[in-house]
Amino acid sequence: MLYFSPKLKQVFSWVAAIVILVVHTYLAFKILNVFTNDTNWIEIAKEHTVATLGIPLAGTASLFLVLVLRIVSDQVAFKIFNIEFKGAASQAIIWVFTYLVVIFSIYLLWPLAN
Repeated sequence: MLYFSPKLKQVFSWVAAIVILVVHTYLAFKILNVFTNDTNWIEIAKEHTVATLGIPLAGTASLFLVLVLRIVSDQVAFKIFNIEFKGAASQAIIWVFTYLVVIFSIYLLWPLAN
């Protein structure tokens, strides 16, 4: 089994978090027509903003939160209904939960068109 030092894990976690922030910024600028003059893309983005921007960014925002949690606390473990989650399983469950919460909040806050 490979052993990685805690310092190396922390560096890679910060690098991943920074990459996620850069991707978020790039996608936001792309949607706002900063890097492209493609009118078809802009029309689709304006009409379906939640699908083109909200849902993908919700996934990466959830990943960002899980990475920050991993950086702050070295070992993540919790118990739900007598089922204990440790390590990567707990991080996956936390990611799914945060993703669903963000998607549900988008659903509640976004004015739905009929």
